[in-house]
Amino acid sequence: MSRLAAATAATAYQKEWFAGIRARVAAGEPLALVNADAPQELLRAMDIPYVVNQWWASVVAAKQRADESLQVLRDRGYPDYSRQYDAVSLGSHFLADAPWGGLPQPTVVIAENSGDAARKVFDLWDELPGTDFYPLERSSAVQAPPRWWELVPHRWEEAFGPERIDLLAGEITDLAAWLTERTGRVLDVDRLRTVMDLVNEQAEWNRRTRNLLAGTRPTPVRVGDTIPAVMIPQWHRGTEWGRDAARRLHDEVAGLARTGAAVVPGERLRLMWLGRGLWYDLGLYRRFEERYGAVFVWSMYLAIAADGYLRYGPDPVRALAGRFAGITDQLYTPPWSTDWYVKEAQAHGVDGVVHLVADDVPGSWFTTRALEDAGIPVLEIHASNADPRTGGPTSSTRRSASSSRVGSANGPTPEGGRHCRPTCAPADDPHRHSSPDPHRRGRRKDTPMRTRNTSTGALGAGSAALMALTMALTACGEGTTTVAATRWQLPRWTAPPSSTNSCPRPRRRAASPSTEPSTSRSCRRSRARSPSSTTSRRRSSGWSRRT
Repeated sequence: MSRLAAATAATAYQKEWFAGIRARVAAGEPLALVNADAPQELLRAMDIPYVVNQWWASVVAAKQRADESLQVLRDRGYPDYSRQYDAVSLGSHFLADAPWGGLPQPTVVIAENSGDAARKVFDLWDELPGTDFYPLERSSAVQAPPRWWELVPHRWEEAFGPERIDLLAGEITDLAAWLTERTGRVLDVDRLRTVMDLVNEQAEWNRRTRNLLAGTRPTPVRVGDTIPAVMIPQWHRGTEWGRDAARRLHDEVAGLARTGAAVVPGERLRLMWLGRGLWYDLGLYRRFEERYGAVFVWSMYLAIAADGYLRYGPDPVRALAGRFAGITDQLYTPPWSTDWYVKEAQAHGVDGVVHLVADDVPGSWFTTRALEDAGIPVLEIHASNADPRTGGPTSSTRRSASSSRVGSANGPTPEGGRHCRPTCAPADDPHRHSSPDPHRRGRRKDTPMRTRNTSTGALGAGSAALMALTMALTACGEGTTTVAATRWQLPRWTAPPSSTNSCPRPRRRAASPSTEPSTSRSCRRSRARSPSSTTSRRRSSGWSRRT
């Protein structure tokens, strides 16, 4: 099956656009580097060119340069085992031959305070001469309305609460003034209203596409195609090109569905990829198809583009605050996130979930539990989506075996997570079908992966076993075995037999005040901060320079 034309067109457009960004910056225009959780529509309305940090990290990882970028940070005395998805762009800035000519040094950096370590990554950007950092506060949900995805398009104030909207709306106003001081660009509220309207149109097209794919059997498009076809236009939200790209994707998918196109003829198993894209190994999705007849029919990118961004309202600043006040809740805060993932899994008729669990993603344990309680088997992979040392093909031990299991990691990292090291176990391994390690984060002791009856015939009873097996075979090579169990215990995760594949983890040292990254320039705003905000907690993150 050929690649989606929408994906090819989006990738080509993005390369041309980025070359234009580099040219504009070289000509003296400002550049903003923003995290995905920042209100990018404000920059669009102010005509400030911007690059999304996570998008650039995905480019670096896909070009197999993430490990070099992280090594740069390690060589400069910073940790390379923490917040890799946030930090890869910073490391790549110092590469001599970065992909696509490299990311120009930004004039401003904008990100939400999502934790101590994340804050310090952006403080390091702030230490570069000519770059200023604006930190946005993160508020917390007090209660979760049922079926929030039906509430937020029009009743977002009710969903998130006026206090949270007030906080972020005030920060957006403050941010606009701060940007004017540094770039000379001024916010036009009418222009922002037009941008918000275009974003809503784009989200409506994404919702139609998501609903179409949820009801189509067999699935006519690959997740590896829909991710760029959705996310590249998402980084261009508020433009006519972004809206039109979303419409073209829908029309192409609808045409494939009408003709009965199938990614995998005789589709055997429908899987949900839960988590960020595995940027350094995008071929993983296709290996499932080619070897096992299993196809990924869902990723969070199209789904959150469908349900997470629609915000209608007369005040564009307040509606923009309503879009971003709870974006993290929707993806990572239970029961906001767990209810939504279960809804999506059931709507798409998935037989199982492959859950990529990163150390910097909260709520993963609750997500897995909610899916299993709904009768949907889950296979967890503990790895960073941007750091190939934690789960990439080169870090996996590949051996053929008559029976396989998925193993893990090098034990806890300094921040309590685990790196993923898929390994193969010999058939006589006493732990091959044992209960999981009770200390491993994200899994209850002695909890089997549940199975569910599906329309896949004999595979219905053993779908969980088949899913665990296919993941193990994908990691370990061409092993073969027979699956007879109807209930499958999650295999025990153990360290690999050799330390040669271990991700280096430098020892953390207590940082003295004199060695911490300076915060004076990043805290220039005069308004008082809440004592409980993440900006007031500056230590114990590992992101201070080691001496």
